[in-house]
Amino acid sequence: MPASSPQYLLHCADRWEEVSRHPNRAGLAEVERVARLYERSHFAEAEFLRQTLRPDRFRIAAARVRHFVRADEIERAREEVDRFNRNLDYARSLFLQRLALTGLNQHRRVDRMRDPRNENVQRETKLRHDAWQREAERVWACNPSWGRPAVAKRVAAKLGGKPDTIRKAIKKSGIAV
Repeated sequence: MPASSPQYLLHCADRWEEVSRHPNRAGLAEVERVARLYERSHFAEAEFLRQTLRPDRFRIAAARVRHFVRADEIERAREEVDRFNRNLDYARSLFLQRLALTGLNQHRRVDRMRDPRNENVQRETKLRHDAWQREAERVWACNPSWGRPAVAKRVAAKLGGKPDTIRKAIKKSGIAV
């Protein structure tokens, strides 16, 4: 169906009319949330989103297209469809752009909090592993023939921890080799 045929134009009008009759409440709530995010820095974009994606805007655009098709003004109907589709595309791009930017900002915020925490966890883990290694070397000094699983059980009993984790962390070295 060519983009300028009356059937295509009426099909677009029917789709928009359907949207206006059965609005997606969750989608409207999401539009409002994104518009609030825009309000702080880009008030015009926030209003554009609210106005363009309102259900009655779809109904108005559908009525205008139907009016132009009935009046045999196919070119004006096509211009109306193109204009409304451009507005929808721009509103979608604003919507997605803000969601992506919000996600990126949240990720950056979490990264700033996560980095010091990760450093602390790594420091604590290294201290724990060093203590396990020192104790394992003491056990191997007395029992050089023992393997890592046996030594790990002895270290776990003395210092605490899971024997399997300790077994992975300790290395047999020095006189015990």
